[in-house]
Amino acid sequence: MKIETPEAKARPLTRKSVVKIIQDISNVNTLMWIGVAVVIHAVVIGALSVNNIRDWADPEGAKVRAEAEAKKDQPPAPASAAKSAPAAPSPEKTKAAAAKEPTEDEKMMEKRKDSPVMKAITEKAKPTEVPKEPHSDGISLDDTLNNK
Repeated sequence: MKIETPEAKARPLTRKSVVKIIQDISNVNTLMWIGVAVVIHAVVIGALSVNNIRDWADPEGAKVRAEAEAKKDQPPAPASAAKSAPAAPSPEKTKAAAAKEPTEDEKMMEKRKDSPVMKAITEKAKPTEVPKEPHSDGISLDDTLNNK
């Protein structure tokens, strides 16, 4: 259903000529916004291409930067490698030394063994607290309430 307003009845539909359409497009306002869009695109593309432009303008510097990037990815050579290194200890000695020396985690656990949190974590369950048979959903509420 077509709704006709009084203004639509008073103004008959006319076809615009191609010349009129081109004149509407070529008005100054449209051209200004097209120019603004071109400038914005040029700025964004230029900002994202700074490294490529710098490499194109300075090929020798590009080679130096590429070598520095490749060296950055390689692990550093140990400084003692150039000097004569002492003989490496035997595997038996290193295993024995590692077994005697506690790790950082073991040291931390030893320091905090009397804290309530560590007791709660490392405490074993009493036989009466262990459920007889877990359900498919895990431990039921009845199992936790009946154990004393």
